Amino acid sequence: MVLEYLVDVFSVEKKPWDAFFLGMIYVFLASFLAFKLFPDSSSIVSVLFVVIASLPLVYDAIRFEEKEDFSLSDESHILEQHKKFALFILFLFFGFSMGFFLLYVFLPSSISSSLFSSQISTVQSVGSPSGFFYSPLRSFWFIFLNNLKVLTFCLLFSFLYGSGAIFILSWNASVFGVAVGVFFKKMISDFVPSLSSYFAVGTISILRYAIHGIPEITAYLLAGLAGSLISTAIVNKDFRSKSFYKVLDDSSDLIVISILFLFLAALLEVFITPLFF
Repeated sequence: MVLEYLVDVFSVEKKPWDAFFLGMIYVFLASFLAFKLFPDSSSIVSVLFVVIASLPLVYDAIRFEEKEDFSLSDESHILEQHKKFALFILFLFFGFSMGFFLLYVFLPSSISSSLFSSQISTVQSVGSPSGFFYSPLRSFWFIFLNNLKVLTFCLLFSFLYGSGAIFILSWNASVFGVAVGVFFKKMISDFVPSLSSYFAVGTISILRYAIHGIPEITAYLLAGLAGSLISTAIVNKDFRSKSFYKVLDDSSDLIVISILFLFLAALLEVFITPLFF
């Protein structure tokens, strides 16, 4: 496959910003192929093509992280190494999101409505719990527990399929990008079209979701990494060694940290984001 040879995991972890542009390339190619080959199912197939394109690089990164778990003895050094991986995946995620955002905004409505039909339905269905008298505390627990279910699926997918959590991250990136695009189109109608207005509205649209989105996605990718580390160690028969307990200990730390990030994301979404938007 040509795409997997564009970059290697060592160069991307040293310069994680490259993953942002790589993510956009994956989305543009995947969306084009999905729309041409499977027009009736392109909203899901495009995400699958993105996963297929990014899977080799993500898998190599996870294998590298697992080796670091065995070679490093100090837990602080291990977490420092995982920070590089987290930045790489985070930039890749926002590359995906930016790609989906640009396609949704600049493609003709007749194409974008078909290409992102599932994402649009998801964005329209997101909201506070129905049937409840609104209260910030209820809304907080609803969002936190709902996101905790997603985090559990990330952990489960990554454990069962190695780097399977990349599908959930790719899907969330497509929903995030389309959600920002929907908000952008609604706001730009109130401004005089100009380069400055597009830039201002684009920045506001991204911040609308990024305030709570960044810690939320960080939680998902850390949980995915935890499950992948355990999965890779088992596949490599490392569970027969004493070092396997280091992987379990490291993965447990990552899961706890991911839950804390998810808690923070819910707080920001309920109590901070509404203050500005």
